[in-house]
Amino acid sequence: MRIRNPGLTAALAAALLAPLSHAAGERDFCKQYRAIVADARNGFSGFRGKRIKQEKATVAPFGTIDFYAATGWPDGALNCHIEMRDEATEDGHQYPNYYCEFPMLAADKGKALRRLADRIAACTPGVSRPSGTGLDKEGGMLTWHSKNYDVHYSGFAGPSNANLRILVQAEKR
Repeated sequence: MRIRNPGLTAALAAALLAPLSHAAGERDFCKQYRAIVADARNGFSGFRGKRIKQEKATVAPFGTIDFYAATGWPDGALNCHIEMRDEATEDGHQYPNYYCEFPMLAADKGKALRRLADRIAACTPGVSRPSGTGLDKEGGMLTWHSKNYDVHYSGFAGPSNANLRILVQAEKR
């Protein structure tokens, strides 16, 4: 004989399961983000989609930059793309970037950026702690890097942008 608990509503059941679904969502986010970071050494070739535009760099190092629609991105991201220089710099680097925007869900952009950067750093073992100065309600910038400095991470938030921006840059020769 099965006894039903009339007090267990759908809302209560959802509230009880929320921590489990959050943990599963966090695992998915970390798995997706680690795959992107692992692909940094290949110039994000595994996540590069169709070229969407091409521009000339307006700041040094100058050259042509191709923009690609990213074919893979972490859960929660609104928009992701890859930037890749056609020509290497004078010192032989191309610096491909993987760039994503995440929705701003709090009034304090600095705190939200810190939470997102810490979340990403926790997903990628062997990176420094995100650091930066000047985080406030309007935003700011944080940076961190891999142990051997071949992958660099930056987080940006500012008053002119409603989203948090994360950049992963590979030092590719």
